[in-house]
Amino acid sequence: MQKKERKAASVKLDIAVGDDRMDLERIHMNKKEKQYQAALDATFNPAGYLISNMTPTNIERRIITAVNIATGDDGFRAKEILENWKQLMEMNDKTYLKQVKYYG
Repeated sequence: MQKKERKAASVKLDIAVGDDRMDLERIHMNKKEKQYQAALDATFNPAGYLISNMTPTNIERRIITAVNIATGDDGFRAKEILENWKQLMEMNDKTYLKQVKYYG
């Protein structure tokens, strides 16, 4: 009895990821689904955050709250951290990398 040699079939899957995937999915959407997706796109950014929360004031408020939650602080440390963050955001890359070198 002779053994038959089996070869694994190589199958190339055409998988779209990221924006390509979204484009493919939208091609197959009906009109109502496209309207719903457009409303979602107008409300949320690609990372899933509400666009209305992405203003500098809202970001600062949420950073303060996050620090207060993490540290159990009454706001003093949060304001200090936010001030440091503002200074870091104003720095050019060279100055920022110098700060990273000294402070981590």
